[in-house]
Amino acid sequence: MGLKIIDAFTSGTILHRNWRCGHEEIDLIGVQNNLLHFIEVKFRSSDYHGHPEEAVTKKKVRTLMRGVEQYLHQNPQYNDFRLDILAITQKSGREAEYFFIEDVTL
Repeated sequence: MGLKIIDAFTSGTILHRNWRCGHEEIDLIGVQNNLLHFIEVKFRSSDYHGHPEEAVTKKKVRTLMRGVEQYLHQNPQYNDFRLDILAITQKSGREAEYFFIEDVTL
């Protein structure tokens, strides 16, 4: 599945996977055209609990933004960024479906 995630981020470079700082974790950090991307990955194997992107609540976005701020503080060479969501659904016996939401805000 890792290669599929990278394929969803076709012309970018993945810098970190599961980057952690204190209690904050960012699933993927990448750069594309000098723009830093912080990517939250959500996976579901069924629709029972809703679509994966629905799990990214306002509270989760605020938590992610704390991680973004920490990363930018530690990496001052970057100043422009975007928060994205990669939602993956793979039902039993089927190909995975990918839904990429760009530039998430509160």
